[in-house]
Amino acid sequence: MKVMVPQCIEDTFAGITASGDLVIDTGTGLVALTPCCQAVVTFVDYSLCCKGCYREVSLEYADDPHIHTPRAQLTVEIEP
Repeated sequence: MKVMVPQCIEDTFAGITASGDLVIDTGTGLVALTPCCQAVVTFVDYSLCCKGCYREVSLEYADDPHIHTPRAQLTVEIEP
C-alpha cells in the first residue's frame, strides 16, 4: 500500500491507523494526526481540536493510536 507523508514527519512516521490516519512516534509515545491537516490535537475551551485548523475532532485522537499497518509494510512517498 502506498501512503503520502509530509516531509516534516518523514523521520517520525510510524504507520497508519485502520481508518487511514498517519501515526508518528514522538519518542515518548505514538500520536495519530488529524485527517484535515495532518496535525496534532489540542484542547480549546473543553473541545478537542486540530492544532492546524482548530476544527473539533473526535476524542479518539486524544488516546494512544493503534497502528494497523506499520511503516515497514507501506510504500512511503514524500509529499513535495
